[in-house]
Amino acid sequence: MTNFTMTNSFIADAVAQMSEKNNLNGLIAAEVLKQVHGQTANQIALTYLQLQKERKDAKREQETAGTSPQLLANPEYILTFVQAVMNQVCWNARRLFIANSAEDFANGIDFSQDVSEQVGVSIENSHMAEIVDDDFMTLNNLHSWLGGQMSYLNDIQPLFHFSQSENIDGQWVTTTQCTSFDDAFSAMQEIVERLNNEADGKIVAEAQGLDFTAHGNSAKAA
Repeated sequence: MTNFTMTNSFIADAVAQMSEKNNLNGLIAAEVLKQVHGQTANQIALTYLQLQKERKDAKREQETAGTSPQLLANPEYILTFVQAVMNQVCWNARRLFIANSAEDFANGIDFSQDVSEQVGVSIENSHMAEIVDDDFMTLNNLHSWLGGQMSYLNDIQPLFHFSQSENIDGQWVTTTQCTSFDDAFSAMQEIVERLNNEADGKIVAEAQGLDFTAHGNSAKAA
C-alpha cells in the first residue's frame, strides 16, 4: 500500500496511485518513483532521460551483438504519460471536491479526511481549481521541456487539463480536451454517468436473461 503525504499539489500522489496499476503507465510511474529527486516533475524528466539512454544502449547492443533488448517504452511516450498524470490530478481533485461537498450529518465526523489523505491534498473547494491550475502549470512546463528535447517530432499535442480518448471502430480517437478544471469536472461527470448507465444496463440485461454478443453492441434473449 502506498504511503501518501499531504502537500499543496496532487501530482506526487497521482503518480504514486498510478504506480499501483498493472499497465504501461503503472510501470513507468514505478520507474519515476525510483528517481532520486525531491520534485515529481523532475523525477519524470529523469525517467525520460533514462529511457532515452536505454534506447541508445539497446541500439548499440543490437549493432555490436545482434541482440535486441526489451525496452519498457520509447522515451517519446513520456509525453503521453504526462497527460495521464494530469488526468489523474483532475480525477483526484474531483474526488476530493465531492467529498468536501458531502452532506454534513452534524455528528462531528469529517468525511473528507480519508479522501484528503488518499489524494495528498487538504483544501477547500473554493481553492480546488487554483491547486489544479498550479499542477497544470508545473506539468505544462515539463511538457514544454520534453517537447524541446523531441524537436524531431512535428505532431506534439499540447497538454490539456483533461484529455480523453475512446476506441471507435478499432481506432483511438480523442473525444475530450478540456482547458480548465471546471470543464474537466463536467467531462468527468459525463464519463462517470455513462459508465454507471452502461453498468446498470448490463446488470438489467443479465437479470432478464439477455446474452451480449462478443462485440458488445447487441443482445438476444437466452
